[in-house]
Amino acid sequence: MNVIELDSISRTFGLGNGATTALREVSLTVPKGEFLVIMGPSGSGKSSLLNIVGLLDQPDDGEYKLNGRDVAFLSQRKRAKIRRNHIGFIFQNFNLIGRMTVLENVSLPLLYKGVSTVKRYERASEILKYLGIQEKEYYQPNQLSGGQLQRAAIARAMVNRPSIVLADEPTGNLDTKATKLIMAALKEIHEAGNTIIMVTHNPDLAAYGDRVIKMLDGKIEEELTGASLKKELTAQRKEAAEVVDAAKNRAIEPQKKAKKAVRKKTAVKAVKKSAPKKKGAKK
Repeated sequence: MNVIELDSISRTFGLGNGATTALREVSLTVPKGEFLVIMGPSGSGKSSLLNIVGLLDQPDDGEYKLNGRDVAFLSQRKRAKIRRNHIGFIFQNFNLIGRMTVLENVSLPLLYKGVSTVKRYERASEILKYLGIQEKEYYQPNQLSGGQLQRAAIARAMVNRPSIVLADEPTGNLDTKATKLIMAALKEIHEAGNTIIMVTHNPDLAAYGDRVIKMLDGKIEEELTGASLKKELTAQRKEAAEVVDAAKNRAIEPQKKAKKAVRKKTAVKAVKKSAPKKKGAKK
């Protein structure tokens, strides 16, 4: 069963000569329980596509069905209700409210749903425990590390038990260790039956997906699954390693030449100083 069906979705920002086309007749289906990774350079339309899937924006043209229901041009109020009940969002910049504790931040979506305070905090504490940061629930966001902040953001996205999780560069601001922890958490959430759509620039994270689509200039350029995905990842890693090696060699070689030049100058000066002065030379 397809939970998401997009047919010829287009989106343009601006008017006249200043218009920018973000999406050009994009068609995409996402089966229930899939982990889909969307990749592409900046400006390729990844985030615009994610915003439309998450009902944060509306297309100019095309059809969008969510769980079989046409949702492309619903009112803002109806879209908000669907987001609240079915979709969880994870952002690169965490978007936690600074004046609230972690527990209050995570429980916030349940407040909009009308859940009582006690039940909100019980559910929030439960999901924080699941993600390994329950001991931080009474901390302020500015007291947490980047990895802890992102786990808190994931907890907030999951507190409503959404069937779809949308992640926009969820590890973009994290180091390698924190990235692995966050991806392990997302993988576990996916294995529990959730549909996940993740936007990323990092080719290493594509390995976590069931399918990868590559976008360019507002269109889906390529789709990778199974063996083709593994082959592509291997090729990308090899290419990245070659670029790094070449950069290192270029950085090292000039330094060696510079050192030789300095030694040469030093040697010339030493010879001049040690050379005896000729008799009758002008002072």
